[in-house]
Amino acid sequence: MNTKPRRKPELLDSAPPHSIEMERAALASMLIDAAALPAMDLERDDFYDEAHQLVYAALAEVYADNGTTDSMLVVERLKAREHKGQSA
Repeated sequence: MNTKPRRKPELLDSAPPHSIEMERAALASMLIDAAALPAMDLERDDFYDEAHQLVYAALAEVYADNGTTDSMLVVERLKAREHKGQSA
């Protein structure tokens, strides 16, 4: 008798629940209003999309450095990472 539990591939192989639109909205809110970043209490891994993880990490670093989420500073941070070949 085989007592091995059955695997439910449709549940295990699917992507975790996520909403790309909500991720975009959260990032946009943080860019518009720096106070949204700490208020949302998010972390990099809360974002499903890898590009959104990178943007969030840059936003969080810029905010930690000078209390702002200025889009130009965030872009410069992302460019600097790309130049160094870093993804995080």
